[in-house]
Order: sequence, then structure tokens, then C-alpha cells
Amino acid sequence: NFSVYIGEQRVPESEYAPTLMRNKKVTRQFEFVTNLYSVPKYGSFDPNAVLGFFFSLFMGFITADAVYGLLMMVGGFIYAKVLNKRETTLTRLAMVMFYSGIFTILFGILFNSFLGFPLFDKAILPDPIKDTSDLAGIKIPTILLLALGMGVIHIMVGLFLAALIHFQHGRVLDGIFDGIAWDVFFGGALVAVISFMGYLPEGVLKPALIVAVVGLAVGALTSGRHEKGLGKITKPFSSLYGLINYMSDILSYARLYGLMLSGAQIASIVSTKLAQPMLTSPGGVGGVIACVFILLLGHLFNIAMGLLGAFVHDARLQYVEFFSRFYEGDGELFAPFGMKFEHVYLK
Repeated sequence: NFSVYIGEQRVPESEYAPTLMRNKKVTRQFEFVTNLYSVPKYGSFDPNAVLGFFFSLFMGFITADAVYGLLMMVGGFIYAKVLNKRETTLTRLAMVMFYSGIFTILFGILFNSFLGFPLFDKAILPDPIKDTSDLAGIKIPTILLLALGMGVIHIMVGLFLAALIHFQHGRVLDGIFDGIAWDVFFGGALVAVISFMGYLPEGVLKPALIVAVVGLAVGALTSGRHEKGLGKITKPFSSLYGLINYMSDILSYARLYGLMLSGAQIASIVSTKLAQPMLTSPGGVGGVIACVFILLLGHLFNIAMGLLGAFVHDARLQYVEFFSRFYEGDGELFAPFGMKFEHVYLK
């Protein structure tokens, strides 16, 4: 006779344990993007759901062509579901392209871009080159300002997640002063800038500035609460100086506009300047063949280079500007015990 006792106890967050992520079908595809940077630390916040949304959003903004988005969706689906049904890193990448293709189609419609051809009389979003907005007497492309605004929101979400993590660990004041206060500042500043450019009623500007100043004052004045001695006095000044770092981070999102603009210009040149003239000179069957050949070759090159650049710079924004606000990495991915088979052939 013998007895067996089995006990189960959750590993506390203070101790080491490998990380096992249990994300649902869509979110699971973006785990490899996060893991390229670092696996989440055991017990920490899993960023894949939020990262998946912003990664797809930025990818769609950069690529911004409805036909490109359709190709991304079809190509990603065929590879992941038909050619390679096992869930691997490549199939997850293919599905990331699939979900990003949805946003690419959306932005393609908003920018009125279909293989570089305009399908409608007028685009919904402003023209990336011609349409500008006045900011303190300086003419700035409106879409560039849109990209920077998306960056501000991205950073605000990161600060909000940092606050939530503080709240979960019982650090309520840290969540308010290190997260919410700075979100209040950036939210007020963003609304103030939009109002200053004339896109909101004039009465919004003053309240937005007041909100921004209050958020800045609370965030800066409380930043030295954990410091000792002279640090309690100097820390608020260093926090204000740290706004320069925030501004440089926001300017990093200008790459979204630059990549989108370059891809759109190449698509337009291939379609309207190179392929379309072939239909009239030389014209005929040869012109049609030349037109199709230029369209295929030019757009395949553009989408391949565009997706490569979009993935790299999109990931960079997630890792540097976003993860730096809240993310705890340095984890080790859980690897379950498995089986190893050997085939021995007997003659």
C-alpha cells in the first residue's frame, strides 16, 4: 500500500517562473512581435492585445492602399490556412499581415488610393502633400499632424497602462501621479493644439490649456516624492526637462507619414506615369502587355519594400515609444515537456 499527495500552489510574482501566455485567436498572432523584443515577465501585464491594435493601425496607415490591403489579406490567409496549417512564426506573421490588411484597406479608401489610382472624385482624408494646416504661422502637412496626433494617443495609452499596473499592485498614488496626471497633460495639450489650428470651437482652447497646465503641475511637483533630501527639490525640474524626451518621442511618429508618403508616391508613379501611358504609346496588344507587366513588377516591388520598412519602423515605435512606458520584459517563454521519436530501420 502507498499514498500519493499532490499539492498545487501558484508561484508568487517575486519568484522566477516561465511565462505561458493564454491569448485568444487574434491576439495570439501578435505574440511573436512582442517576443522579438522580449517575452513578458511572469505575472506582468500581457501587452499583445493593445500592441496588436496599434501595430495593425500603423501598418495600415503606412501602406494605405486598398488593393495592397486586399493582397495582404489574401496572401496572409492563403499561407497561414492553406499552404502551412501548422501554427509557426511564419504563419503568425502571415496572419499579422492579414489583420493589418484590414486597416490598409480602410486607409486606402480614406486616401482614395487603389494601386495608386484615385477611384473617387475626392478623398475623405486630406491630400498628404497638398493639404496643409496652419500651426503658429507655419504651414504643415495635415497628414503629418495626424501621424503625430496618433503618436500622442499611443504614448497616452502606454501611460494609462502604467497607471493600471500601479493600481493592480496597490500603488494608487504612483498610478495617479506617474500615469494619469501625465495623461491629463497630454490630453489637454492635444485638444489645445487642435483647437488652436481652428478645428474645434474657440471656447475649447482655454479650458484645454488649463487642463494641460494642471496635469503638468501635478505630474512634475509630485515626481520627487520618492526621492531623499535635495532630490525632492531637483526632481520636479528634471521632470519638466524630461518633456524634451517626450517631444522627441512624439516626433518619432513622423516616420509614419514619411513611409506612407514614399509608398504612395511610388504607387502613383508606377500606375499613372509608367504603366498607363503604355496603353497609348505604343498602344495595342503590346501596350496592354507592357502596362500589365509594369503594374505587376512595380507594385510587387513597392509592396515588398513597403511592408519590410513598415514592419521594422512599426515595431520600433512599439518597442521604444510604447513599451518604455509600462512593459516588463525579460521573461522566458514556457516550453512544455515533449516527446522525441527515433525511427530505426531493421534489415
